[in-house]
This record gives sequence, structure tokens and C-alpha cells, in this order.
Amino acid sequence: MDSQAVMEKAIKLGAIQKPLELLLLVNFLKKRPPKIVVEIGTAKGGTFFALCQTARPDATVVSIDLPGGPFGPRLGEPHGSESGGYERKDQKVFKSYGKENQNLHFIRKDSHLESTKRELVKLLDGEKIDLLLIDGDHSYMGAKRDWELYSPLVKENGLIALHDILFHPKVPECQVDRVWSEIKDRFKYEEFIDRNDSQWGGIGLIHYTQKENKGDISPRCSGILLDISPIPNKQKGFLGMAERVHPNVDIIHNLEQFPWPLKNDSCHIVIGHFVIQKIKPWLMIDFMNELWRVIKAGGQLALSTTYAGSAGYWSDPKNCNPCNESTFFYFDPQYQDLYSYYEPKPWMIEKGSPQWVVGGNLEIAMRPRK
Repeated sequence: MDSQAVMEKAIKLGAIQKPLELLLLVNFLKKRPPKIVVEIGTAKGGTFFALCQTARPDATVVSIDLPGGPFGPRLGEPHGSESGGYERKDQKVFKSYGKENQNLHFIRKDSHLESTKRELVKLLDGEKIDLLLIDGDHSYMGAKRDWELYSPLVKENGLIALHDILFHPKVPECQVDRVWSEIKDRFKYEEFIDRNDSQWGGIGLIHYTQKENKGDISPRCSGILLDISPIPNKQKGFLGMAERVHPNVDIIHNLEQFPWPLKNDSCHIVIGHFVIQKIKPWLMIDFMNELWRVIKAGGQLALSTTYAGSAGYWSDPKNCNPCNESTFFYFDPQYQDLYSYYEPKPWMIEKGSPQWVVGGNLEIAMRPRK
């Protein structure tokens, strides 16, 4: 069965995946067929089918799934049903998904329990996991618990896949994206994301090793450090970009002319002190979208502005774009009521932001949702 056929049948069998993302994962695994596979979170079994078809002919494939769990509908139930986990009778169906000489096992228990881990260890009988798929409890603590319990069982240079690594605006309790952002830079990783629909889903793939890259500069932490303040303060290592000629300006450019002379995903940190209130209001969304374009995934935007209506705002003759806390909610899908008005490029407002500070100023920290 070729990759396209595997993906299409998996979706037909109920895989809660985006077709393109699942196809990318299947293509990858077909080039590197795993022998020991463990899936946490099986639901209707569509992805389980794909794992069986991409694993070696003599593979051991294990499903761990919580009966009645809060994530994932049962076989025969529509997507969105509240009760997850397959029933014991469904195992007969799932067993037909494997190849002739594969060994399929089903542990219908809570993956968060030490006793479940012990049962898996006993079943594997000293073997290490080639591919671990974490796709069960999608809460922050739940996904983190699965990572902490089962990642040590993965072999050196084995693979760990996590599903739903993108922020899910319609399901706020789904917070796998938080776990992914915490762990991915410690390892070599890949992301399979449908860029035409980046509002949910996404598959992250970790190349697991016990020797984490804690001491290395990760790709996520590389990139341009950019200051777009009207008169850049020029912190060490930063480039200044502004319209005026000044010793602290390295790139002379009008910030209201798009695109900027910067490549996509080229910046790691962008700071802008008292610049956003000078952007014409009808260009505000274009301005934020341009920032989203140049800041890489995992990068950060830090802005400060005089508070709308404050004495500082009215005192500068160039100020024309009054901002308060709610202004930035229009750019974060978590605030769907406001975000849905314009649906600009999506941002994540950092915890603790926006923050009003003494003197009538507002500070905001954001990350692009990519």
C-alpha cells in the first residue's frame, strides 16, 4: 500500500488528522519503518492503522487508550463526542489493521498511571521503543505526563511524535502546543504542518536521545535581533531599523512600506519602543502581519506604547494609533470573539501581558503562532 492509500484509508477509518500532515508522517515512516511502536490515544483507530502499515512486517504495535477518556470519540461515534476510548469488542477490528506477522497489543488503561507503564515495560520484555506517538490526553498536564513517563522507554535516536502541536482556538483545553514548545529545542526535531490551515493540528517529531542539546544554541534561538523603535536603543547584538538616518539605525526603511527588506522567519526577537502608536490605524493589521512574517516560530515580539488617552499619548504630535489592552486581543485566536473580526496572522499573547506600567505606558509580549 503506497503512502497516499495508507493516509486515505486511515482518514476513512477515523484518524483525527489533517490529510497532508498524516501523509507527511507516513512518507517519513515508510523510509524508516519502526519495529516497536507505541501509540498513546487510539480513539477510532485510524492512526493506529497507519502505524501498522508503516511499521516493519514483524513489528510489535501497542495501543494504550483510556476507556471513557475525555479526548477522542469511540468507534462508530462522530468526532466531537465527549466519551473517548474504544471498547473491548473494537480490538477485533483493530487487529485486522496489522500485517500478517505483526504482534498487536491493547492496553485499555490510564496512560498516566505508573502501573500502566509497568505493564508496557513487561510486555516489551527489555525492548526499547522505536516510535512513540503521544496523542491521548491533550491537556497540558496530561500530555506532559505522557512525555515524562514514556520518553525514557524510547531507544537512542528513536522517534517521538506528538499530535496537535499547534494552538487550537476552538478547544482551549487542548494545550499540547505548550508541551511542544517546552521540549522541542532540546532535540533535533521536525514539524509536519499544513500551512494552508495552521489553526489546529500539526505533528511534531522528536529525534530522541538521552543526550539532550541543552548546551547548544538551538535553531529556534538563532536569528536576527531587531529593534524597530523610532530611535533604536541598540542593545548589544541588535540591528536597528527605522526611517530616519541615525547612528543607531542599520537598515533605513519606512515601517509602513511592505514588505520589509527582511526574509521570512529571519528574526528571533523584535522589540519596538513607542513605535506602534505612530503606525496609521488602517495599516495596523498589515504592520502586525509583517512582523509575523519576519519573526520565526518560537521568536518573540516585545512592544511598548503610550496608553490610549494618556498624557504621554496626546503630547507627541506623531501619535495617531491609540492602543489599550484589548487592542492586542484582536491578534490572538484565544480571544476568538475579537480575533474573528479581522482574522489577521495569529499571535499568542505571553502570560502576564499586556501590562500597564507607571507613567501611562503599556507593555506587551507576543509570539507568532506558526
